[in-house]
Amino acid sequence: MDKQILVSYMRVSTDGQGKDGYGIEAQRKSIMDYAANNNAVVVKEYVEVCSGKKNKPMLNEAVALVKKLNATMVFMRVDRISRKASESIRVLEEIKWVATDQLYMNNNIFTANLFCILAQEEAKLISIRTKQALSAAKSRGVELGKYSKVLSKQQIEAANEYANSVRKHLEPMVLSGYSANAIAEYFNTTGVKSMRGGKWQATQIINIRNRLGLSAS
Repeated sequence: MDKQILVSYMRVSTDGQGKDGYGIEAQRKSIMDYAANNNAVVVKEYVEVCSGKKNKPMLNEAVALVKKLNATMVFMRVDRISRKASESIRVLEEIKWVATDQLYMNNNIFTANLFCILAQEEAKLISIRTKQALSAAKSRGVELGKYSKVLSKQQIEAANEYANSVRKHLEPMVLSGYSANAIAEYFNTTGVKSMRGGKWQATQIINIRNRLGLSAS
């Protein structure tokens, strides 16, 4: 049986993430695990270090190679392509693709397009929430000097990072219409760890769901 030909694409948002490998290794592992389990081979790897809305030369090269080889582009999630919905949708409609962390939406362009739109809105919401959190802290009398701003931003980023780490467990259940109570119970019985290691409550599920911009059915 011939191997499936894959071209991998990974993106991180900052120079720091690109240099220290933050985020890249998780993406690479997901992609390579998929290849190993599906009789596939990655013939070329592209790594982009840029914001989700800026020009992406590596993405353009990856798309061109996929078309030339009649291959399949592989990435961890569709929001790794871009935070700009129109750009992600254009790419997804032009080529064959696999999202290794979102296999439930593969070959379903309608679901993928909806997710791209949600990812774009999520980026806007994260920016708004960061500004609101800093403003709320200032209104409580918190001194927002350089260190305090960095600390507040780190706390918000930590919450966003944790939310994204459980997305692969949460998102399919939300899209399938499970209630927050049902998801919390499932997480507690299957060993999915909460951010602080305690027992999951429905309110935590709702908070993370809202942070990720996921809509309840």
